[in-house]
Amino acid sequence: MLEIEQTECSPVHWADALRSPIYTPELQETGDYHVRIEKANALVILSKGDHDFIATGLPRQIIDPQSYPDDLISEINTVDLAMARVAPWRDIVVQLTEVIDDVLTGLSKRKDALEKKNPGCKYQQNSSNHPEVSSDASALQIERFVGYPAT
Repeated sequence: MLEIEQTECSPVHWADALRSPIYTPELQETGDYHVRIEKANALVILSKGDHDFIATGLPRQIIDPQSYPDDLISEINTVDLAMARVAPWRDIVVQLTEVIDDVLTGLSKRKDALEKKNPGCKYQQNSSNHPEVSSDASALQIERFVGYPAT
């Protein structure tokens, strides 16, 4: 270490050069590099071998995987793809909700009209009078509407 400002911070370690947000080594006539560590306001010497190893990006990726530009770009692309795949479902759900609301409104109007035709007729809620609709049939209808298999 060439310089260090006396502060209350912890000692400077080799890995601090990797954690530093700014890595700007200055080549010296001796072939070594001088690197300022912002955390401790220190100036340290790195050998050419240490500098070359740091320059590969591997040590920084091990300490902080999110700092490696290719990983960040890859994750950004993955998130963009996920958003692009999920966003259309919002529109499909809105359309499906509108269709369901329309069907329920139509059924309610039909029921009211039938009850008005014969006010003396008692409505019986008996499940044996209504055919069951299988979940497979419902899933098939959803698949036909949205174009994707229902899960």
